[in-house]
Amino acid sequence: MPMIGAYSAPTRHELKIWPEYFQAIVDGRKTAELRKDDRGFREGHVLWLREWSAETNAYTGREATAQITHVLRATEHLALLADHAMLSFGRVTVWYAAPAEGGAR
Repeated sequence: MPMIGAYSAPTRHELKIWPEYFQAIVDGRKTAELRKDDRGFREGHVLWLREWSAETNAYTGREATAQITHVLRATEHLALLADHAMLSFGRVTVWYAAPAEGGAR
């Protein structure tokens, strides 16, 4: 018998993101992300964006989540990298987590 009203949490994709791109998302200037399409991205999935510093080779502690509202993939009429997808997202929720001791998490 099917469950009525059952809730299934959306798929979440944990992604590293460099500080300049993370800040543009937080500021609302960036509402899409081009990513390698190796995770089965779909509308409704959630991006868990974790700011990553290449200088320290560690997470900064700044994190955000955003729900995917549209996925654009390459077609014969659209020149996009064949193995990439453009992920559009709406409202972004920013939160901060303290980095682990030593800077890495």
